[in-house]
Amino acid sequence: MLNFLKFSFITLIFLAFLMPQKELHACSVCGMGDPMAAAGDSRPAAGQIRVALENQSLTATAVSDDNTANKESLQQYTVKPVLIYSPAEFLNIVVGIPLTYKNWSLNDIASGSNVDSAQPFGLGDIDVGARFFLFQESNLNEKMRNSLALTAGVTTPTGNNNVMDASGARIDEHAQLGTGSWGPYIGLSYAYHKDPWNFSVYTAARFHTINAYDYFYGTGIVAGIAAQFRIWDPFALTLGIEGRYAFNDTLAGVTQIHTGGAVFGVTPGFILNIVSDLWLKGNVQIPFYTKLSGEQTVGATFNLNLEYAFHS
Repeated sequence: MLNFLKFSFITLIFLAFLMPQKELHACSVCGMGDPMAAAGDSRPAAGQIRVALENQSLTATAVSDDNTANKESLQQYTVKPVLIYSPAEFLNIVVGIPLTYKNWSLNDIASGSNVDSAQPFGLGDIDVGARFFLFQESNLNEKMRNSLALTAGVTTPTGNNNVMDASGARIDEHAQLGTGSWGPYIGLSYAYHKDPWNFSVYTAARFHTINAYDYFYGTGIVAGIAAQFRIWDPFALTLGIEGRYAFNDTLAGVTQIHTGGAVFGVTPGFILNIVSDLWLKGNVQIPFYTKLSGEQTVGATFNLNLEYAFHS
């Protein structure tokens, strides 16, 4: 029976990677995933410092709310150095500093001709957060542990929210390097580890303040469940189902039709212990169902992270 479960799990991950990564209707800033994934779900070691380098790429398009005859296209690449510090056995503090490149273009839908474009690069919104472990239990004899944690944090308005095109006009809000607003978030996560299987579930809500251009990003709620199976000591496969619902954005109180709604995706991935305390983690978030407002598309989101732990 156990061998059958192993085979089924590996087969599901393989099939998930083979799923057609077609563009689906989705909001232009949908982001699935645990906002404090870098903190992990294992018991912190007091005094430990970890560093990570997170890499992410995504694509999206949306009809322009300013002029519905035009469609915006966006390719985004982000590299984020992350510092994780554990001052106590119940707390992880995380600081992420994103560097983002965006390739944005505005095209006439009827003719396909380019109307405008920009390629901003620079600092994004710095993320500062913490994961408080409210409950932790372990049984060494059964190789089992579980934990319940509270996540809380905020993205800060450090990214440029006034990027201009070649003519000196401000480009679309979602093509900006930063939101221009504070983005507090709060959530819960639970993890159960029973070697060689790990299971986890999370949910979180993110809010935003109104930025200087009177733009308000709609409140978003994310949730997910994932399983991890260790093939052998240094290597594990992961598979999750994640989703996000967001309310419509508004500009000066006016609803932005081509924003907001729900998106769900399957997330196959892997974890590799390269040497000692050096880890490589990767996954791809593949949307399979969306029910959103307006006309938008989003492709798969690719994540690849390198992490190293220092010991005091």
